Amino acid sequence: MVHDVPRGDLRRLWLTLGALAARGGKATLLELVADTGMPKPTVSDMLVKLVAGQVVDVAVEKEGALYRVHDWGRVVSPSGIQQWLKDYQQKI
Repeated sequence: MVHDVPRGDLRRLWLTLGALAARGGKATLLELVADTGMPKPTVSDMLVKLVAGQVVDVAVEKEGALYRVHDWGRVVSPSGIQQWLKDYQQKI
């Protein structure tokens, strides 16, 4: 899925968040690796950014091995990011 997304591209973060949304806002690192097709270190880096609050108004927490969207905020909607993910997957 990520073959055409260069390193440092923000779409890698959106792919990770979209995969998290597709799983109801809760997933493990390995589930997200399988869902995105990105290498484990890449997904791990994206999750660090999400947990650090680098997406405006989105709160992601790590609970043991599980990553969970605590609050989607006002800027990003789970249905919107899931639709973006579907559209993106259809393009590749």
